[in-house]
Amino acid sequence: MQVFTIHGLHNDNYVLLIYFLLQNKHTETYVQLFKHVLHHCDTNGFLFSPTYVHIDFESAIHSAVRHVLPTAQIKGCRFHLGQSWWRIIQYLGLTKVFKDYNSEKGQFLKYLFGLPFLHSDEVEECFQNDLQSILLIEDEQINKFIDYIFKTYITKDASFPPYLWAEFTPTTNRTTNSCEAFHSKLNNLFISSHPNIYNFIDGRNSPSFMEMGRNSPNAQNSPSTVRKCWNYVGPRTLTNSSRKYKYSSLLGRIE
Repeated sequence: MQVFTIHGLHNDNYVLLIYFLLQNKHTETYVQLFKHVLHHCDTNGFLFSPTYVHIDFESAIHSAVRHVLPTAQIKGCRFHLGQSWWRIIQYLGLTKVFKDYNSEKGQFLKYLFGLPFLHSDEVEECFQNDLQSILLIEDEQINKFIDYIFKTYITKDASFPPYLWAEFTPTTNRTTNSCEAFHSKLNNLFISSHPNIYNFIDGRNSPSFMEMGRNSPNAQNSPSTVRKCWNYVGPRTLTNSSRKYKYSSLLGRIE
């Protein structure tokens, strides 16, 4: 069983709107979930027609949103993107390489995490021409990582093509970090990572849960390692670089 939450952005704060307990992560389950929301809103005189839906990189959710909310534009969360890429880095044994700031290989891996800050139509060219041209040292594990990223996220027919997650913007805000922080706080309400329904109800009725629903926790509560993947150059540096890249030829994409 999983907890599925829907949050809304109101006055620059994320507010918990709805939560569901789901038995699985199948597309049909998510379809029924969104249909239930539509029906409930319609019954109570509310219009549920979001312009944008910010979600993670789970194919079943994407399919359900496209089916039930065809006019909504899906945007992938940068936090979840970094989480996904970081898991592959760990799986391939590249964690120490990534954290080595004096390593050419580590610097290359860090550059990859800058791709979401480009225009979506620049990503594939930057990946193939700019990034791969600077990696002069052959490494089997890095090649596996590159192949995975290219096939899953870079090409136009990838599972999650760049238009879902790449957007040129002079900000380091990640859309759903506060929601992730909410889930982290929610997990802390329970002794077990998989509480039974009775323990969940007790936690749901606690004052802490009520307060969390009104004010989503600060995004800085999200997992620190993934935050560092995005912030290794520093927010101010990224903002200044974005502006220079936008308004002049002072910077190339790699810079």
